[in-house]
Amino acid sequence: MARMTIGEYSDPKDIQGPGGVIKEPSLADQTVNFTDTAGTSAAFSTATRLIRVSTDSKCAFKIAANPTAVVTDKEMPAGHVEYFCVTAGHKISMIAVS
Repeated sequence: MARMTIGEYSDPKDIQGPGGVIKEPSLADQTVNFTDTAGTSAAFSTATRLIRVSTDSKCAFKIAANPTAVVTDKEMPAGHVEYFCVTAGHKISMIAVS
C-alpha cells in the first residue's frame, strides 16, 4: 500500500528562501493510503491556503472539492515533495500509477 503525507499551511509566504524551507508548525497533517484504487484526503481546514505533499510511490493526483484521481491526472514521482496553493475545504485524491 502506498502513502501520501499532506501538511496544511495558512499562508503561501510560509515557504521561505530559495530552498523552499517551510515555516512550521503546520495547521494540520494527514496521511492517506492508496493503491490502484484512489485514496482521498479529508477536507482542508478553513484556514488552509497551501499544502505540502509527499509520496512514497509514483502516483497521479487531483485537487478539487470532491476529487477522484485517475491514472491520466497529473503525476508525482515517488519520494518527491511538492507545494500547492489550494482552496479551503478542497481535498486531494491520489492513485498509484506504474
